[in-house]
Amino acid sequence: MTVVCIKGTWKDHYTLTETYKISNIGDIGALNATATASVSTANDGVVCLTSLPLLVGDVGPGQAIQFNLDYYVPDNVSTLHLKTTVCAQDQCGEVYF
Repeated sequence: MTVVCIKGTWKDHYTLTETYKISNIGDIGALNATATASVSTANDGVVCLTSLPLLVGDVGPGQAIQFNLDYYVPDNVSTLHLKTTVCAQDQCGEVYF
């Protein structure tokens, strides 16, 4: 399973929506994919506004699903440094991050 940010869209002067894509590159389903955390690694005041954990859904083998997270971004920030964590489980209940 891979997670990448594919685009960002400004909702207003301080709110940025980042669209993420979860791709299941495995041969079994990824069940209950959930965004569990998203934090700035730069200590710059950027804050995730979306309530987490966020259940995104199931991702079948070879498939992908998208989800959005909103962030407060102060005026002085020109580059985002985010660490976003997603987990899912397989049919046996094993959890993967």
